[in-house]
Amino acid sequence: MKLFASGDKKKLAEIKKIFKIDKFNKILNSDEGIDIFEVIETITKIEINMFDEFHTKMGLVKFFKKISNHLEYEPIIRFDYNDYESYSENSEFGLLKCILNKKGDFQNYLLYFGTVGTDHMNFGVPDGNMNCKNLFKLNEKIDNKKLLKTMDTQLKRDSKSKFTAHKVYLFKKLNWSKEKLKKYIVKKDYLVFVEKY
Repeated sequence: MKLFASGDKKKLAEIKKIFKIDKFNKILNSDEGIDIFEVIETITKIEINMFDEFHTKMGLVKFFKKISNHLEYEPIIRFDYNDYESYSENSEFGLLKCILNKKGDFQNYLLYFGTVGTDHMNFGVPDGNMNCKNLFKLNEKIDNKKLLKTMDTQLKRDSKSKFTAHKVYLFKKLNWSKEKLKKYIVKKDYLVFVEKY
């Protein structure tokens, strides 16, 4: 296992050199809900995890692009909470597209990314995960109706303990029901929906 200091930019450059899309896709296909960092680490033998914070500093779109030109990430919805003093929480769903070959074959995965951060005596303690679900067929084009239905099912499942949020970012122009979305949320202070499409 190659070790780099946490957050060392050389780490992403090294990962990009070694990363193989076919191996990545094969692991995601064979292991339901596996952590993305574990998959990257398995393929490259380079230690990477959420504590590196590349994903929060540059955003998930750039993070995946830095790893491989065969990966495209598109956010769908994000639940955000930050009390600006000691606690923050965010949960994001998006589509991760793996472009598998020069013919343009692709596989889409539903990605879930969640973090919780606390600050006790100025010591940040982030915690979270980045998991993928294989819910789509090879080369399947996902229309808005199917994506909305998929998201509704996933939000119901993941919201058993409910999302903590005071802002909800809607990245995809789907026929969202804000009343339905409110049922999945523990309201903190006030709740604002922000349309980002």
